[in-house]
Amino acid sequence: MGFEVDGKGYEIVVAGDFSTRFGIGCELWEIPSRTHIAEIFRDDKRRQISMAVFISSDIPLQVLEALIQAFDERVGREFYTDDVPEG
Repeated sequence: MGFEVDGKGYEIVVAGDFSTRFGIGCELWEIPSRTHIAEIFRDDKRRQISMAVFISSDIPLQVLEALIQAFDERVGREFYTDDVPEG
């Protein structure tokens, strides 16, 4: 899902992590530099939703709102409980 804000290109992708965490989230990337900017991750094992930002420069609010909307629409806030490892 690509879009542009203030002349900069962005892409939001859905990605799962089952090696160090157990869940799924949406990653925000700047295009064309392929810089990983931020992510919202739903950790089904910890039953926690968190956001991480990986750059020190400003991110337009419109871009963060698009990331949150994509997370809600494509991933959701409801935790997955089947086959979640203990501990």
